[in-house]
Amino acid sequence: MIDLFEISNSYTFRLINLLFLLAIGLAYYYGKKIITKSLGERVSDKGIVIKGKEYSYHKLINQIMIIISLFLVYSALGYGNDKFSLSTLLSFELISSNKSDGTGYHLSLGQIMGVVVLIFITKMCINLIRLVLFKAFKDKDWIDDTRRYTIVQLSRYVVYTICIIIILKILFGDISNILFGASALFVGLGLGLQEFFTDLVSGFILLNDGSIKVGDIVELQGTIARVEKISIRTSHVKTTEGKTIIVPNSKFTEENLINWSISDKVTRFHIDVSVAYGTDTQLVKELLYNVALNHPSVDKKNNIVVMFDDFGDSGLQFQLYFWAKRTWDILIIKSDIRFEVDKVFRANNITIPFPQRDLHIVSDKTKSNN
Repeated sequence: MIDLFEISNSYTFRLINLLFLLAIGLAYYYGKKIITKSLGERVSDKGIVIKGKEYSYHKLINQIMIIISLFLVYSALGYGNDKFSLSTLLSFELISSNKSDGTGYHLSLGQIMGVVVLIFITKMCINLIRLVLFKAFKDKDWIDDTRRYTIVQLSRYVVYTICIIIILKILFGDISNILFGASALFVGLGLGLQEFFTDLVSGFILLNDGSIKVGDIVELQGTIARVEKISIRTSHVKTTEGKTIIVPNSKFTEENLINWSISDKVTRFHIDVSVAYGTDTQLVKELLYNVALNHPSVDKKNNIVVMFDDFGDSGLQFQLYFWAKRTWDILIIKSDIRFEVDKVFRANNITIPFPQRDLHIVSDKTKSNN
């Protein structure tokens, strides 16, 4: 065998080890593509994976193949080295400090690898939980997509919490002192970062009570938006203009918020219209009523009302009240009605006034006589 380099007296890296590693890399790269494609088509046809959740399935397949590849890499490194063993590799110390009282801290390669493997297994478990939960709740009428999303999110946080505790246990052994110190630290942080922890608590509230769910259409501070994502501290909403706004969760729980998705399906809206002084008000009322009545999105079961609101500075002010579904397109419905109002007003020679002021010039007759 051709030796490439020697790491220690007990291990020599040879050409055959390098060839095995290259072969494993190629097998992983092409094998992942073949397995993902062939097996993915079968599970999709049989309904094993819910449509739209293929990404989680692909991640799970990739993680399983990484685990298999790591075992093969270990075998490839140990080929031709009889003294090479996993225990020797894991016991190699990276940090070692001893105190006079016999205590100290030791960090081995095995601990680092244990943390990496634990993080990897945690991610794999989360993907597996996501797939299993969505599959289990697929045909359940009592739970919708948003509640499935909430269950998955809460499951993630539980798994991550367990993972963090185990990591601390691997790195530091007895973590009772760490937990005690962390509790005091969190008290101090709670005083200095009250808004941050308020957002965290609000995130748990949103994920549990279901008052706001992913996909709901909400109106927050006059902005209409759809909830795209609810995380533990912030939520993502997308406005009608396609802009994504990151909102602290406390905004949803502490401020007044209109949730269109849980409000009545049909709600009253209105648009403001002004006409010039001297216009036939009965004709205006009739035209506005017919415009709303003829729009396909206006609910005909509820009354359409035209109100003579006030005598304005520049014209007569009217308000057209109509009922429609609280949909994402309500702004378009209002716009359509305004276009039609302008059209029928032009056809009937009704003028929509613009702000204007009359300027009266008073001359000084005393000076003009002089």
